[in-house]
Amino acid sequence: MRIKSNFVISCVLFLLIWGLFPPSAHAYIDPGTGSYILQIVIAGIAAGILAVKMFWGRIKSLFSGNRPKDNSGQDPNE
Repeated sequence: MRIKSNFVISCVLFLLIWGLFPPSAHAYIDPGTGSYILQIVIAGIAAGILAVKMFWGRIKSLFSGNRPKDNSGQDPNE
């Protein structure tokens, strides 16, 4: 059974590599597609910066070992 699963994994990896690196592609990326890819990259970077900004207190407390402050205005000891 293990030999069969290794064979399947090998075949899938071969097909992925073969599909990702074709021998020759007679195509081009037009400027519209290039600008769309650039917009996706910039949006991803902006989203990452925003996520870090929003959760900076939790990230900092994760490495420092302190509990993050509770911003709900309630007493956490109740």
